[in-house]
Amino acid sequence: MNTEIKRIYDKLELLDYGDFYKVESDFLMYFWKNDKMSDPIVNTFSVVSNWHAMSQRSGVWTFYEATGKSVIQSAVEHLKGINDTELAAMIEKGIHDYGDPIYQENFDYPQEWIDEADIIDDWIGKNEEWLLHWYYDYLIRYKEQIMKL
Repeated sequence: MNTEIKRIYDKLELLDYGDFYKVESDFLMYFWKNDKMSDPIVNTFSVVSNWHAMSQRSGVWTFYEATGKSVIQSAVEHLKGINDTELAAMIEKGIHDYGDPIYQENFDYPQEWIDEADIIDDWIGKNEEWLLHWYYDYLIRYKEQIMKL
């Protein structure tokens, strides 16, 4: 058993879900440092975490602009597979081809994409507490699998 991930889980399990932010970066750094990001469980956690964080910092459209469509789509498919359909639908709503060369010179994305991003940002804002529960519950749900990675 990896003692580093065990230590992070020990910290998580002592926290209230509302204090999840105290260990979120520990999980992300562990996954990144140990080359675990391609695992579907880890990828999904990372996608949701980054999606949420970019929404809070600069608007969710920046997440879609900076993250590969295949990475996001993989997380959406995983979420659908575990019946997290509302979260999957909200993340999927913003998937567009931000990397299309026609947008690379002036980043003049279609207004529809910006409007969808506003809807997603609003949903995230209204569901902050739910998302904190989701992170906590998700990592506990997959503890055994994550510990074996």
